Amino acid sequence: MIPHSKDWEIDSTGIETDHQMVSVRISDAQMPYVGKGRLTMPHFLLKDHKLTTQVKRMGQKLQQDIDSCRDSRTEEHNPQIVY
Repeated sequence: MIPHSKDWEIDSTGIETDHQMVSVRISDAQMPYVGKGRLTMPHFLLKDHKLTTQVKRMGQKLQQDIDSCRDSRTEEHNPQIVY
């Protein structure tokens, strides 16, 4: 697990104790490497008609699914889960 951990910190706790709090960020070893910065699409994909059509279709379906949650919201069927 050590190779997939980063951002180690040792801090004092908010309560009086003789211990300190250790925190660490652990990554899933199966996750792909993304690198620094924000994830972006290559610009040439914006001109791909097939892709933009599919993205629009998926967005419209998502909006319909979110709208359908208004009248029948449950723990399994709500805007947060659908999104």
